[in-house]
Amino acid sequence: MEKAGLDNWNYDTYVSYSKSSGQDSVSGIPFFPRLEQTINNTRFDAATGEAVCDPRAVPGEGQVVECRPLNFLSPTFLFNGEFDDPLDTEYLFPNRLTDTVVEQTVYSGYINGDLFEIPWGGAVQIGFGGEHRTDRIETRTSLAGDFLGFFNDPGSNGERKLREVFGEIEIPLLVDQPLVESLSLNLAGRYTEESNFGSAETYSIKGVYAPTDWLSFRATYGTSFRAPNLGEQFGGRVTGFADPADPCRTPGIAVPFGDYDNDPSTPDTREYVASLDTRDPAVIQNCLNGGGPFGLEATDPFSLGIRGLGTQNPVFFGSPTRIASGSNPNLLPETSDALSIGGTFDQRWTDAFDLRIAVSYFEITIDDEVDSLTANTIVNRCYNSPGLTDQTCQFITRDPRVAGDPGSGEVSFVSALNQNLGQQVVEGIDYNAEFGFDYKPSFLDSALDYRLIARATQSLNQTEEQFVVDGILLDRNDGEYGNPEWRITATNTLRYKDFSFLWQTRYLDSMVENYLNEDEFSTGGLAGDVDVDPVTSSFSNCVQTEGARNSAGDFKDRKSVV
Repeated sequence: MEKAGLDNWNYDTYVSYSKSSGQDSVSGIPFFPRLEQTINNTRFDAATGEAVCDPRAVPGEGQVVECRPLNFLSPTFLFNGEFDDPLDTEYLFPNRLTDTVVEQTVYSGYINGDLFEIPWGGAVQIGFGGEHRTDRIETRTSLAGDFLGFFNDPGSNGERKLREVFGEIEIPLLVDQPLVESLSLNLAGRYTEESNFGSAETYSIKGVYAPTDWLSFRATYGTSFRAPNLGEQFGGRVTGFADPADPCRTPGIAVPFGDYDNDPSTPDTREYVASLDTRDPAVIQNCLNGGGPFGLEATDPFSLGIRGLGTQNPVFFGSPTRIASGSNPNLLPETSDALSIGGTFDQRWTDAFDLRIAVSYFEITIDDEVDSLTANTIVNRCYNSPGLTDQTCQFITRDPRVAGDPGSGEVSFVSALNQNLGQQVVEGIDYNAEFGFDYKPSFLDSALDYRLIARATQSLNQTEEQFVVDGILLDRNDGEYGNPEWRITATNTLRYKDFSFLWQTRYLDSMVENYLNEDEFSTGGLAGDVDVDPVTSSFSNCVQTEGARNSAGDFKDRKSVV
């Protein structure tokens, strides 16, 4: 860029297109529409003396769906799961073919250079650029849905466009001044616009102070966000059936046998007794009233789910509810705030060995995490909220209660799609150390080069909000399985000429299955710490673990040996 009069300036442009595809074929699974047509349309043809299956017309489409009569009592089918005629087997068990294509197109550009000089500092550097990205996913599925185990699976289909502009400036405030080896400030910002959720701004501020050339301190604060990926937005929805615990359904304990007509000569019957109902009165009132901001239908909590109440043998029947789960195109991005403070020590007084130590404290808060609630949690959170005001109520459809129809008034649909839920906080300290030296024994013609790299992370706090029926559980995860308080790795390397020996050790602190303390809120289940033997350190394959096993098969008093 010198020809344009811009010394020490550079630019870079980038264009990329990628495409990947995957195919999936599943066979041996019955296709329910064909099974249903065969069962309902098969008849005996007296003229031919054979079974025939009548075709079925598709209303308004001018098409006819052919059908085949199937002999389910054939010994070949009963013992082998196949029919005598291979065409019959192919008809009932067709291949489910899925082809998924993912495409990405990226255009980006970046320019950076020196802006001006600070006399007591250095050159102020600036950089800025932009990017445009298009992501697309398309799934083509033959005979989508209605397969055993696949429910109504439409596949993943969607597109998003991402546009970004960003900039960064590095300001060396002081260099080679008394008590200041260097003092610098870095500012960065980014504006992002996503076609499905809108725009967001993020930024970071970073300062570095080095009083000498062997000691430095740094602090960083920044914000960020994560846009929902294609799978979370357009990964498809699966619709199946379940039976969530509807709090409006009459509990069996409240319907005891009794002599309600005070006539010993007549059989006992089952009636609703309010004094035996363990449900919260506010929940019962919500069922009776319905309404709320999301207009739920009212129902009868004193007989719902029971046919023949007041008789000798009432029937308690289930109510299969259609549940939708999977992707949600209306997701918002996850956002976070991060703070980091640390220092670095670099040994510079002798050439006999190298030593570098760095310590960093970090705290990260993530909001609007993408997760999903179970249908059971959605229904019960809604009806446990005052006046049906909880946001989960919008995901529930209840059919109207019709007088004289005991099967009416049930929850018919629950949308349990991905949602933006809760907050996660992670706090800890990172420790890093590097040590090395060269040593030449008298009996070797070349020096031995030894290096040790040690990394450790101490978890101070790791909590995550979990939505439960009666509120939000602040779940403490540090110290539980997968989140030990300490993680330590040590890598030893010894080199001699073209040969090297590597020994790596990994340590994980003890962990428990679940941990609750007095600061956590829980609505049931575990009432405290789970008393289990902790699982301690684990090592890479090049390290052997020794020690006595306890009753749970875990090692005690571990030590590592070569």
